[in-house]
Amino acid sequence: MSRERRWRGYVLWVGAVAWAVLTDVARDSFAQNLLGGVLGRVVFVVIAALALYWLISNPPEWWHRFQRWRRGEPVQPAPAPGQTELQSLAEQAQRWLFALGSDRGGMLAADWFRREERRLRRLLAESEVRPDTVDDLAWICDGLEAVYVRQRRADDLLELSTQLAKIGEQAGRRDLEELAAVRAATAYRLRGNLDEATYRLGLASSLAPRGRAAAAMRARRQLERGLIHLARADQLHPGADRTDAVLGARDRFDDAGLAIPRADLAADIAIHLNIGVVYLYQHDADKALDHLRLAAARASASRDASAQAHALELTGVAAWLQHNRPQALRWWREAERRYTDVDEPEGVGRCLQHLGSAALLGGAAEQACELLERSAKLRSGVTGHEVRERYLTQARAQLGQGTDRPGEPAPRPPRGGPLQQLLRLWRTRWR
Repeated sequence: MSRERRWRGYVLWVGAVAWAVLTDVARDSFAQNLLGGVLGRVVFVVIAALALYWLISNPPEWWHRFQRWRRGEPVQPAPAPGQTELQSLAEQAQRWLFALGSDRGGMLAADWFRREERRLRRLLAESEVRPDTVDDLAWICDGLEAVYVRQRRADDLLELSTQLAKIGEQAGRRDLEELAAVRAATAYRLRGNLDEATYRLGLASSLAPRGRAAAAMRARRQLERGLIHLARADQLHPGADRTDAVLGARDRFDDAGLAIPRADLAADIAIHLNIGVVYLYQHDADKALDHLRLAAARASASRDASAQAHALELTGVAAWLQHNRPQALRWWREAERRYTDVDEPEGVGRCLQHLGSAALLGGAAEQACELLERSAKLRSGVTGHEVRERYLTQARAQLGQGTDRPGEPAPRPPRGGPLQQLLRLWRTRWR
């Protein structure tokens, strides 16, 4: 439970105790001073019951606001005079997008997108594309994309990119068509279809217009190309081809670093995170830590708790590479806590998977089984979890809980050493 939710619980508990005391005092005062004795108490109970019934039947606005606050939901502002539902939700999506993953309302932002997702998708499907609506539709797409990438919802992200491409085509906005192609590339990468992802990036390059956003989009394309190289390296056995794929990823990240606008701090953090990953693939923990510490410092300065948690998670992998198991476990636990504070179950699930895998390698099969099962619940809709399933099968087998049917071969152990197995547990996102 986050600090914010614990604080809200304390406030409600104190308020309930104070209300009970004040109610008891008011009842006694009413009974003694007005009607006296049992009759006064009966009249008081009847009046209180009628008042409670009225509040339940006709709850005032302050009661709705209190209930939303109690559940941790943000208060929904009413549309301004003359403002449409699309404009109102687009403004809210823009505001909550900036808060998503931050320590200044990251959990509330995640709750808002979870609650409003159906309305946002309905508006994208039903709203007419006009010059005065296209930017609002684009903001809604931006917010949903951030959610889908964090949760690795490749199918939803691909559907969203298709909708954005139609919006861009109808509005004559090549910049939106380019962005849609890049998002489709990300979706296919998350699906594991790297050839289609590469094709979509080529399509994005052909659609790229000239303008102020050209540098930012060029950086985004290069960063996505680097991520595709890393995904390809993950599919290869150690050797020359895998080494070339990792070096190709580093070249693309360097190109992205040269192209990003100076003010794009989120892209800068993402690039340093991914360069750190390249060095982890090359078993150079010291150089990886240089970039990961820089990314963590910049994420802390921008109050991006999600990116900071990601940097700490990868720092744990670097510590594992340095054979510092206690330090690796501490980093992963801290990253898990920070992911929890901003309501990122995918990140929490990855950290639990790291901890469970480490526990299994350390001989603690029971603890490993518990951690990996918790990770499986959090990441049930995420593809690419074969490593976790193999570890979980091994843990259950050591506990005598194997589920293999007679005559079936035992599952293969995860390919590669512990570092390679840990690196397969995640994919760095672009935000």
